[in-house]
Amino acid sequence: MIELLMSMTIFSFMLLIITAGFMNIVNIHNQAIAANVSQDNASSAMDVMVKAIRDSSGPVSPSVIGAPSSTLCLVSASGGEQEYFVRQTINPAESILYRGDTCLGNSNPHPNEVALTSPSVQVANFQATLMTGGPGGVILKPEVGLTITVSSNNGTTTGGGSTCSSNNGDRAFCSVVTLSSGAVPR
Repeated sequence: MIELLMSMTIFSFMLLIITAGFMNIVNIHNQAIAANVSQDNASSAMDVMVKAIRDSSGPVSPSVIGAPSSTLCLVSASGGEQEYFVRQTINPAESILYRGDTCLGNSNPHPNEVALTSPSVQVANFQATLMTGGPGGVILKPEVGLTITVSSNNGTTTGGGSTCSSNNGDRAFCSVVTLSSGAVPR
């Protein structure tokens, strides 16, 4: 009887160790997926915007050197405008980076609107800043600085809600990525 009790205790202890190890592996896997989704969305959106700046004839907005703007409006080499902006919706709670034709601001529907980030991530911050100018305030060769912060919780939360932010402590698999870059029109 004692041998049976000892073997059950040892087996239970080993099962506990295996279960805890498996749970840690699942946790690490979910964190990695959330980090990959955030990084991929931020990187692809940044690549699209940097290419657009380089292919443009210059920015319309932001127009004040050093003042950050929540939208980026560019004039293409062919003369058309493209605007990059974040639109937030309440139901469902989404914060998505979009590109649209013409510069209308982030609250209006744009012609040919295209989402640059997935609805599975939240764009927590998007800023475009005009960084260089010439003598007398004349912009000779504009450089546009970009910053984008994207967060993902991989659809797995331990608290209420479906969004993830950098200061929200009840998210088990939250990943926040901030990328900064700059580009000059050619």
